[in-house]
Order: sequence, then C-alpha cells, then structure tokens
Amino acid sequence: MALIGGIIFSVVFALHYSFIDSNLYQARDDGVITMSVGRHLVDFGFIGVSPSGPIVEASSSPLQTFVYAVSYYLTEVDYKNYSVFQTAVSTFLIGAIFISFFKDRPNLAPAITFTAATALSFQYSFSLWHASGMENALTHVLFLVSVFLLFDMVSKHRINYFWALPIFLASIARIDSVVHVAPLLVFFSVYWLVCEKRAGGFYLSVLVGLLWLAFQSGRLVYFGDLLPNTAYAQNISVSGRMGRILNGDIALAISSFTIASNIFVLQGWWISLLGFPFLIIAKLNRAEKFVLLAIATLFISACLTPVLFGPARIDPTRITTHVTLLLILWLAIVLTSNSLTRSPAHIFRVLLLIGSFGVAAIARPPYYLGWSTQGFDETRLRFAKLAEAHNIDRPLVSNPDLGAMTWHKQFNVFDLGALGSPVVAKLSETKLISNYLLEFARPDFIESHGYWTKRYCADLFLDKRFSQLYTPANAEIAILQMCQSQNPETVIWVRKGIERDSDSLERQLLDDLQNNLDTTRIRTELEICALNNGDCRYVVRTIYRFIPELRKSQRLVEVIAFLDSDLAQAYLLGWQDTLNHLMILREFE
Repeated sequence: MALIGGIIFSVVFALHYSFIDSNLYQARDDGVITMSVGRHLVDFGFIGVSPSGPIVEASSSPLQTFVYAVSYYLTEVDYKNYSVFQTAVSTFLIGAIFISFFKDRPNLAPAITFTAATALSFQYSFSLWHASGMENALTHVLFLVSVFLLFDMVSKHRINYFWALPIFLASIARIDSVVHVAPLLVFFSVYWLVCEKRAGGFYLSVLVGLLWLAFQSGRLVYFGDLLPNTAYAQNISVSGRMGRILNGDIALAISSFTIASNIFVLQGWWISLLGFPFLIIAKLNRAEKFVLLAIATLFISACLTPVLFGPARIDPTRITTHVTLLLILWLAIVLTSNSLTRSPAHIFRVLLLIGSFGVAAIARPPYYLGWSTQGFDETRLRFAKLAEAHNIDRPLVSNPDLGAMTWHKQFNVFDLGALGSPVVAKLSETKLISNYLLEFARPDFIESHGYWTKRYCADLFLDKRFSQLYTPANAEIAILQMCQSQNPETVIWVRKGIERDSDSLERQLLDDLQNNLDTTRIRTELEICALNNGDCRYVVRTIYRFIPELRKSQRLVEVIAFLDSDLAQAYLLGWQDTLNHLMILREFE
C-alpha cells in the first residue's frame, strides 16, 4: 500500500513539474546556504561558510544541514542534484505516508491519494517550495509522519517510544519547528491521559523534549547562543514582538493578523472550509477524530507564526507550507468517512475538491520564488576571474548573497547580508558594519546591487575612506550618482592595496606566502612592522587567508604565538571558538 502511494505522488508531481519552468523554483539560494554549511562541516570540520572561519549558524534548518553533510560526505553531491534528489525522495515518502492513513479502505485509498496529490501539485506555494531545495521538503515529510505516528499509536492504543526520534527530527527541521511540535505533543499527552487513562503520551512527549533540550544544549555549547545568526541578521525577536503586543502595540497585532490572513488565502487553506458541512454528518472513528484535532493544533500554531516571528523571508507562505498538506489530509478524511463514501454524492465531493484547487491554481499560477542561484553564480564567476587576474588564491569577498557564493569554498566571505558573518549580524547598524569593513576586515572585492547598495550608500560607499581604498573593477563609477539611482546596477570594487601591481606591504607579503607559506616570513614581517610602529593589521588579514593550510600543516598555533593582539587572535581563531567574535564586537560597537 505504501509503495502505491509513493508511486502515485511521485508520478503526479513529476508530471506537473515537467510543465513548469524549473528556473522559477529550483535551487533557491537560501537552501544553498544550508547546503554550503553542510559541505563546510565535511571539508573544514566546523559549521560555517568561510574556509578560514568563523563558526556561524548561517542556516535556519539544522536537520537539512546534517542531512546534506552526510549526503555530501558519501557522494560529493552538488546542490543542484541534491535539490532534485531531496524533492524526489520526499515526494515518494509523502505519498507512502499519506495513503497509510487510509489503509483500512484499500479499495478507496489509491483514489484518495491520487486526488490529494493532484490537488497539492496545483497548490503552487506548496509544490514549488517543496521542490526549491530548501527545508520545506523535510518539514512536509516530518510533520506528516509525526501526525501519522501519533495516529498509529491512538489506533493501536499503545505507545511506541521509538517514535520519539522522528518526532524530535520534526522539531529541528527548522529552528522554530518546536513552536509547532510542542503544542501537538501537549495535545497528544492530554488526549492519552483522558482517553486511555494513562500517562504514556506524557512520557513520550517528555522523551521528545529531552532530545530537543539535549540538541539545544549542544547548540548553546558550540555556538555560544540559542539564537541562530539568522535571527540576529533579520532582527527576529520573539520576546520583543510578544512584549510589544502585550503592551498594546495595535499596529503590530494588525500587521501580524494581516500576514496570517494573506497566508490563509494564498495557500488555499480556505478550501478546507468546504469540509465543515460534511463534518457534521461524517462517521469518524476515534483515531480519525484525533487526526483532525491534531491538524487543527498545527493549523493554529501556523497562524500564530507571523505573530511570533514576523513575515518570512522571500515569500510569506514559505515556512508554513506543511499545513497545506495537512489540511488536504483533513479534507480527505472528512470527505471519505465511512458514512459519506456510501453516498451517491461521493463523486461530486471528489470533483469539488479537485475543482476547488483548480480555481485556486488559476488564482495564483506558478510564480517566481525569488533568489535563484543563477545570478549569484554569475557574480561568483566574476569574483573568480578577478582573483585569477590579481593572483589571489583565496580572496576575501563581500556581497549580500551567500549560497552559491560560498558552496564552492573558493572564497572567504564578509557577508553584507549578515547571515554568514556573526559580527556583521550583531553590529546590525550600517555605520558600525562599514567601520569594521573599512578599518579592519577590508575585503579584496566588494559587490553590491539594488537594495543593498541603497542600504550601505551613506555609511560605506560615500565614506571618503572607501574611495581611498577601493576602485571599480571595470569602469569609473560616479558613486553619488549610483547612490541616487532608484535601482542601482551591480558594481564590483577591488581594493587598491591588493591589486596585482600594487607595491603595498600587504601585496608583497601575500605574494611571498603564496609562493612559500613560511612562518618565518610572517614572524619577520610582524617584527619589522612593530619596529616601525606601523599598522600591522594587514599581516593579520594575510594570515587569515591561509588558515586552512596552516591548520592542515599544524603550524597555526605557532603563527598565533607571534601575535600580541587579542583582537588579531580572536579574528584568526573564529573557526575554533565562536565566542571569539565577541571580542571583535567590543572593538567596533
């Protein structure tokens, strides 16, 4: 039965995807960020995006990070092929799980599954994000399997504590997934206590909670913070939002309600209302009633998501697409209950379900999800050509788009978008970020465009230090005119002191170390710089480029011992201890 369901979903979705331009949805850059972090763990032994560090939790999906890390370790699969593979496997699993809810109706189950697959394939916020390469495919599978496992235990009147593991995995599919899993387990615990007169549901929930707490404790030890860097980068504060609402911030409450309402409409959740008239006359067993209430619990938690976290990046529907799948299940259970399937109106109800989703599809046809890797990869290739032209083996590049830029591990990255740089995320203000960039980090190449150029114009591009340090890569640019443009074009800047023909001390040191990574040369440079009372930060920047090689040859400790600056040591050891970035923060706040 499960095999049949998997095949049905796989065929229906594959057929539908064949009629949609894959550039609209495949391999979104935010998903590639997660895969970049996973590859980084394999290639460099720490969680981050830049080969030289620092440690940074640049992804909101811990589970996908580790799933991709294992996949990459075993097969070296790239992000495009992994995206396709993840979609195919998860689609099959959804079908296998979905049909299992109707295993007591073997004659009807394939038709129900086909109807549901067809409906979901036309719900483009679901089907496109499902195939985007982001964590949506995992959340779809794990939330559905969590509901099924609870349903199975209710049906058998027996707790299986091994099922705590997949439910725990659902809670880390995204950092915020526990907001949905916790209420579901509370409901299950209460249900089991009331209906089974036992505390087994509570014990299962406690076991899941202990696994989750152990995982979060590990995050706290490793990252030094329970908030991911993505929360700092996007200014997400659950406590801050709740405090504002409790203090009477009506505007925020209305804004949150508006977002939730838009999600309700855009994802076609309103179609589930069609099931309510039939719910009154439906004959449901206790396990089916449990599933309906469990789905209602997850629906409520999803509606509260905008209240807790605000609007989602890229697309407001992105982080709640699992509810669309569950509401289809809700509708399928109601419309195919034992009492109703004997009715002559059954065929009408099935057609109504498909037709309603057809209307929804017409209302919102396939759409561009945003942030394709294609344009970002073009920037990466331009950076690579510049690096070759200026003979820089591992340049430090700065731009606001992280995924495709970092997956290939060609560059260290100063992320203007903040997701990949804990210092940038926590400095937050563009004035402080710009000062850190111009005074200390000084990327070799900087790319900016559109919104990001406008954001950084006043404090970075119009700062006189910027013109002293950087020159356009291709042609002269009037910076003031660029900043005044409504939609600034893409511009790449090169740091003058690192150009191939530069006679700067930094360029000379870089050339020498690229030819022969000799620690004596580093020590001598530091000694001469100190004797001349010079600014020795250029030596630190140069050492930073070679951290992977120094680590591999076990000479990094020797080099660190040459430095008497706590700031320099913190910068160079960010790959080892995430708390080192706090010292940099104190310096530039």
